[in-house]
Amino acid sequence: SKGQMDVAKSIRVIDWLKAEMVGSVALLLRSMVNGGEHVIADCLAGIIMTAYILGKRVGIPYTKVDQRLKEKVAAGIREGHEIEEWYGDLSSLQRYLEGRKR
Repeated sequence: SKGQMDVAKSIRVIDWLKAEMVGSVALLLRSMVNGGEHVIADCLAGIIMTAYILGKRVGIPYTKVDQRLKEKVAAGIREGHEIEEWYGDLSSLQRYLEGRKR
C-alpha cells in the first residue's frame, strides 16, 4: 500500500542521511590532513546541514535542534568544559548564536 511505501521510503532516506553523515565526517578528517580552509568549511557545513535534515526526518524541528545546541553550549560553560577553560570557545560560540539573525 501507499502507506507502507512511504514508511519504507522514509527509512531509506534516514539510512541514506546517516551514511551521508559518516561519509562527511570521514571527508572532514581527511581534509584536515591535506585540505585547505575552503574544503574544511565545506565539510563542516555539510555535516551541519545533514544533522538538521536528519533531525527533521526523525521528527525533531530545526528550532528544537537550535534550542538544544544553545542549552548544551550554556551547560558546557557552566560546567567548565576544557575547550571553554582553555580557549573560551563555548563563550565565543554562545555570543555568535545569540547574535545570529533569525
